[in-house]
Amino acid sequence: RNATQHKRQEYKYQERMVRPTTITTAETDPTPATATTSVSTTEEDETPIFSEWREFNINDDDDDDVDVDADADVDVDAKDVSNGVNSSSNNNHNEQDTAGLFCMFDTQEEEDVYEDVRYDYPSSLRKGAADASNSTTAIDTTTSSTTTSVTIRHHNAYPNSTGLAVWRGAEIMARFLCNAQQTLDSNSTTISNACTTNTSSNNDIRVAAVRNKRVLEVGAGAGLPSIVAHKILGAAKVLVTDGDFDALNNLKHNVDRNRLHCDAADASTTGTSTSTSSNNSIVCSQLIWGHQPHIDAILAKHGKQDVVLMADCVYMVPSLKPLWETIDKLLVGNSKIDDHDTHDDNDNDDGIVVYVQTAASAVPWERFKSTAVDEHGFETLCCVVSNGELRKYKEEDGSDSDDDDDNDGDNSGRPSGAAKHKEEFERGIYVFRRRRRR
Repeated sequence: RNATQHKRQEYKYQERMVRPTTITTAETDPTPATATTSVSTTEEDETPIFSEWREFNINDDDDDDVDVDADADVDVDAKDVSNGVNSSSNNNHNEQDTAGLFCMFDTQEEEDVYEDVRYDYPSSLRKGAADASNSTTAIDTTTSSTTTSVTIRHHNAYPNSTGLAVWRGAEIMARFLCNAQQTLDSNSTTISNACTTNTSSNNDIRVAAVRNKRVLEVGAGAGLPSIVAHKILGAAKVLVTDGDFDALNNLKHNVDRNRLHCDAADASTTGTSTSTSSNNSIVCSQLIWGHQPHIDAILAKHGKQDVVLMADCVYMVPSLKPLWETIDKLLVGNSKIDDHDTHDDNDNDDGIVVYVQTAASAVPWERFKSTAVDEHGFETLCCVVSNGELRKYKEEDGSDSDDDDDNDGDNSGRPSGAAKHKEEFERGIYVFRRRRRR
């Protein structure tokens, strides 16, 4: 992540970085605040409620996928490693790999430095949701009568805060979802066939609107897109997930902080955090990709989802298989699994996946796409990859001078300076749909 990431400027939805104690009005000084040195905590201290993180061996030279059944004891080993216990003394190389992996997420050895990021979105998006459902849901207008604020706590000590940081992809995803909803609200024409498989600048993004839909975010980190879907866009039910222990506790804090109907009695002590409204709920839960017990629990409790969100969460090729298998099982429209779908499933159900990639990744775009399209029956609907189109969703921090030059020629939508061979992972916004059954 660029070292000048926090040199933020006011942008489309008036996002600003502020200190936790200085969230006041839209006139707040937009100068980025330095990280605070004290820890921002939830109202009550809780015993950790999530199981430890499990992951792939990031130095798996054989490019093998982890077998969930054969790896049933990974939780115990992972806990031992995080506590400094040598759980694999016979293989120093694997021990170093595992220790390096957990270092990415373990912040215990350094001072916990959290800061708040405030995002202001048009309240009209929420009003539209209220009008659509004929409800009188109150709007949190902490900045003005025309904006609604979302405040996200994240850890400022990169690089050891991977799952605790607000990544640029999450910010772009949130703006994209807002723009999709605004576009849909301004044109009520049916969108069932509006988007095709071309990648031109005329892609119809309305298919990504989430109002009154069930939304799942995987690898959510700090949870900005999910919280925007819940608080700003009026999604019916939002299930926001991650696999990492520390990320989940911070995620629960952010969900509780931004819920529409805050009620301390609803703060779960069993591992989830839920809004009080059954038709506008948000739940925080652990989901390790490919881990069947987690998938079964979600299907049993929440059913299948209409939209899956993922932003800057794919870094390694071995994660592709469990990721898409998980999405395949939890998204509507899969004829192989219908027992857990709570609303009428038919051949016209469009399971939508919105994916944003801005961070560096070892996964080639062609490999990512082929896994979705060839192995799991998805089709690519919309792509926003050209610099000109992508810039309106990007925050400008003064560091991406290469992006100022629109070059849609041989660059094929990649940022200037990026390698132009087809193995390069293309940064952009992608919308997939489960291929319709004939």
